[in-house]
Amino acid sequence: MFISSSEYDVLETPINQTFERCKEGNATLYVMQRDSGFLFLLTLRKKYAEVRCNLTGKKIPKRKWNDQTKATATALLAQHKISKTGWCILYFLLAGLITFMTYVVYSEIESSNRYNATFVSKTDSEKNILLSKLGKGDLIKTTNFVYKIKSISKAHITLVKSSVVNSPNGEYVDPYILIDESKHAFNSESQISINPSAFWKHHMINRKSEYGGELIIQILNK
Repeated sequence: MFISSSEYDVLETPINQTFERCKEGNATLYVMQRDSGFLFLLTLRKKYAEVRCNLTGKKIPKRKWNDQTKATATALLAQHKISKTGWCILYFLLAGLITFMTYVVYSEIESSNRYNATFVSKTDSEKNILLSKLGKGDLIKTTNFVYKIKSISKAHITLVKSSVVNSPNGEYVDPYILIDESKHAFNSESQISINPSAFWKHHMINRKSEYGGELIIQILNK
């Protein structure tokens, strides 16, 4: 079984209080212990007091205990020590779970905030405005590489590609964070020319055709 439980008496003492529904009125106060096991790895131990009739063994509700019986129960419970290791482990696991869930929620919020700040999340109108402000030296992050604008003219947009690859095969670049130019080495020999009209219209680095290429993820204006 995944969950097991056992209860047993550990201490007992007679009490002076009499109860109407208990034959002859005699009853005994017991300190009991409950051990609950989970997957045979975690055991939670709990102690509690209970009053039972001597002849019938029936429990006497706590609401019928007088002050002396309650005091006796408190004193008897104090005599029995139980291990709290199981509860400490449980609290630690719960705290770990809460911490993990908090981290997951925080990460999702941060991821959402980072995404909302990217070029790819903008509307077409917002993208067009950002693209219109691009100039020489500005950086563009795509799904595969980071590029620097070398020059812009009516005929061509010339880009220089970074040596850092947005790929598991190289140094991965998070597509949703701002570009840190200091981490990129741009090779002037590795440059491409793009048809401006295709670039503005399709919002991508087009190397094969005006309908193909790498999607622009983020833009950082210097």
